[in-house]
Amino acid sequence: MSIYKVIFTVLLLFGIVSAQTVEISFDQLGDYFIQNSPKAKELNLEYKILSAESKMDLQWKNPQIVVEQENLKNSVETDKEFVAAVEKEITLPWKGSLHRAAWQEQLKAADYTKQARLYELISKIKFDYVKILLFRQKFKSLHEIENIIGSILQITEDRFKQGTLSGLQQQLIQLSLQNLQSSLIKNKLNQQELLNHFKLDLGLHPGDEIALTDKIVYQAVTLPSEKQVSELIKLHPSMMSLKHFNQAAEKRLNMEKNWILPELSVSGGYKKVNSDLDGFVVGLSFPLPVLNNNRAQIQKQKAEYDMSLVKAQKYRQELFSGVLLNMERVQVLGAYFEKFSPSIQNKKSVDDLYFSFQEGWSDIGDVMDGIQVYSENLDQYYENLVEYYQSVFQLEALLARDFVRL
Repeated sequence: MSIYKVIFTVLLLFGIVSAQTVEISFDQLGDYFIQNSPKAKELNLEYKILSAESKMDLQWKNPQIVVEQENLKNSVETDKEFVAAVEKEITLPWKGSLHRAAWQEQLKAADYTKQARLYELISKIKFDYVKILLFRQKFKSLHEIENIIGSILQITEDRFKQGTLSGLQQQLIQLSLQNLQSSLIKNKLNQQELLNHFKLDLGLHPGDEIALTDKIVYQAVTLPSEKQVSELIKLHPSMMSLKHFNQAAEKRLNMEKNWILPELSVSGGYKKVNSDLDGFVVGLSFPLPVLNNNRAQIQKQKAEYDMSLVKAQKYRQELFSGVLLNMERVQVLGAYFEKFSPSIQNKKSVDDLYFSFQEGWSDIGDVMDGIQVYSENLDQYYENLVEYYQSVFQLEALLARDFVRL
């Protein structure tokens, strides 16, 4: 056995051994995602990195040790000077307080940003869960029609042999069956692609089997009023994040305005000149902001603060617009399902069509028209149901509120 076959066998066995069956219900999705998803872990790590950066920036600067020795010679004598000192830069209290407060606001903004991203990601994983199950339910419905068409095809073959049905009519049923089988193949491929992405988002092994335990039907949701929407948007994690980001920018602007006041550096140490003079030295230094008064930094921070206000206003408008658009879609599609959902889910019409053809009450044209109408309605039903739940879960992300309980 070649080395490549050995490696392939080992990898195959490893995949089989490491694979597992995971059962997840809709209600468990959020917690499972937070605990296991690489995307959720990435969000937590990004926040930890920012928190560590704040600690690094706020920590006291270490003192510096300075050791110097000078040898000065002329034609007559040599002077030696030795200095050992410790220097420490001191940030004045009001500056340190503003700097610390700005970081606190930025960390609050980052935490709210993480919450908003989690809502978006969990809403997406919920929609993917529902979409996979809808693919499966549609596949089952199409497979039932396939069986009925197969039975009709058998009848046409028998009648063709008896000479009571033309070969062209039999071919039309065969083409109808092929079209339906093509739809089944496309459904299966789309279902598998979506399932693979779903597993990756949940942190599952590609070889894991996943058991989704819910059945998806149309479920009416109670939409908030316009007043409730305004309150929910105001408290949305993204809006809270922008609020704290604005406050951080404002504190940094005030910090830059106060930066024209001097920072202090103090030093102290020991100095010795030749062998007969020595003693202690102390020093104090600070910059003189007489040339620019920190104008460039103040202008930059002022522009960033103004931009943060514009972004907050723009995002609020976008959020409100997205909410209204998706609410309208939910209402329109909800009215459709309230009216047509029971009749579309009932395949009795197809069974009746088969029975009528079997008894000779309907011709092949009636059969073809009936199959086509039912198949098109079935496609439209599941397409609308997918769009309905997509809008519902987008509303969950936009309003940071759960609407669906399966």
